Amino acid sequence: MRILDETVNGDRYSDIVRQIVLPVMQSAEHEQCLIQQDGAPPHYAIAVREFLYDYLQNRWVGRRSPIEWPARSPDLTACDYWLWGYLKEKIYARKPQDVNMLKLVIEEEIRAIPLNMYHNVMNDFPKRCHLCLDVNGKQFEAIK
Repeated sequence: MRILDETVNGDRYSDIVRQIVLPVMQSAEHEQCLIQQDGAPPHYAIAVREFLYDYLQNRWVGRRSPIEWPARSPDLTACDYWLWGYLKEKIYARKPQDVNMLKLVIEEEIRAIPLNMYHNVMNDFPKRCHLCLDVNGKQFEAIK
């Protein structure tokens, strides 16, 4: 399944969750993991929420989920506080000339991210949660 080939709407996102996310989350290696999603319309689709309630019960975080995610919380979303900036720098340096090349470069750069970089970002997450609590859920700048 090539995720970049189609616009992500509620139905498409539901397919992604069923076909990609659920098998990973059901593996013994990830049995303690949570899936976190923001309030984007595809994430909030009724079919998606019903599926997550049925198959991942208390293992998902998001809008109207068992674990409610704070509204507009870019400080707590790894994609917002790290991934988008990281990828933007890498992709702009390669100067893709058209949309097809852009898709290819994005896929290549995501695959090239070293595993330890993901670990470092996720290990930083508890500190970010504490910072968020310290400022009563308002935006903050994390100091490294």
